[in-house]
Amino acid sequence: MTKGDPELSRPAALDEGQDLTWAATLDRAVAFAVELGLRPEAFFADMGLTPDSAGRSTPRVAIDLLARFLTWAAETSGDFSFGLKLGARVHPRDLGAYGYMLLNAPTLGEAMALANRFADLQQQGGAIAARLSSDGHFEVRYDAKGLKERFRRQDAECTLAIVHAVIQSLGGRHVYPVEVRVQHSPRDQSVKLEDHFSCAALYCDWDNALRYKMLPLDLPIKGADPQLLSILIQHVEHELEGLPPPGDELGRIRWAIRRSLGMGRMNIEFIARQCRLGERTLQRRLAARGITFSDLVDGVRQDVCAELEILETYSRQEVAELLGFSDASAFAKARRRWSRGVTGRRG
Repeated sequence: MTKGDPELSRPAALDEGQDLTWAATLDRAVAFAVELGLRPEAFFADMGLTPDSAGRSTPRVAIDLLARFLTWAAETSGDFSFGLKLGARVHPRDLGAYGYMLLNAPTLGEAMALANRFADLQQQGGAIAARLSSDGHFEVRYDAKGLKERFRRQDAECTLAIVHAVIQSLGGRHVYPVEVRVQHSPRDQSVKLEDHFSCAALYCDWDNALRYKMLPLDLPIKGADPQLLSILIQHVEHELEGLPPPGDELGRIRWAIRRSLGMGRMNIEFIARQCRLGERTLQRRLAARGITFSDLVDGVRQDVCAELEILETYSRQEVAELLGFSDASAFAKARRRWSRGVTGRRG
């Protein structure tokens, strides 16, 4: 990609509800690009973004944005194995709580089950799924919908390489797939998939997948801590609680507000960045629904307040802090207003 490339301009999709992926992968991609002597800021400038406004300070970024960056880095460097090489560098611990949860599962099979169960934490929208086939093969399939053809190759190769790197970290370096399938065609000047995965590769196939035979699912994971695993599962479940489905834009905005309560950063600019929206775009979307940002924040606060009071484990001061009020008196004022039935519109 070069400056002025029409496909590089900020796509409308980045301002719409779309599937999200783990933001740390974009962080690692940017760092790898710098290692290769590239200037990632040029990519973000052409996109009309900065690395921070692209969402790198948040847990998730748009899959489309990551796929575009991977493609830009591959085309700019001339290394069309960029995504593949980046994915190979990933260790489970690079995946945050999700990865540490896998590392503390008692066996490889249970780790794979947890990976599938909580996949939305890493890649929202059902793009990735694992299954044990009737013939005993373990398959991991990946297909991110909505990406332009140009951006699919690097995204698919990076994702499959991450999956394989994680499985090898858990099961041992001797674990290899018997087949890798990709939707794109082979390309010269890049590492062959057969060489990277040490197995047969099928190109121009109907999906992207890794297929393992006799994966040692009963293999114990060294150093696994069952008590830590229980804590991590609870944490991941909490992280996923309330995560709206793809396309539910108002739900995404409410979810971002809910997750930001008590962080001291409850302003429209911060929430807009969490939702991959411009501040004015967010204001327009809410105005079209007859809602103001302060209305929405007030409504979310009232909902969360009701949930916390049912638990009966927090003091009034603690609830005020958890809801992001400046002090207990501001919280008390809001409670009086809510008791009179005056509240922010929920949409």
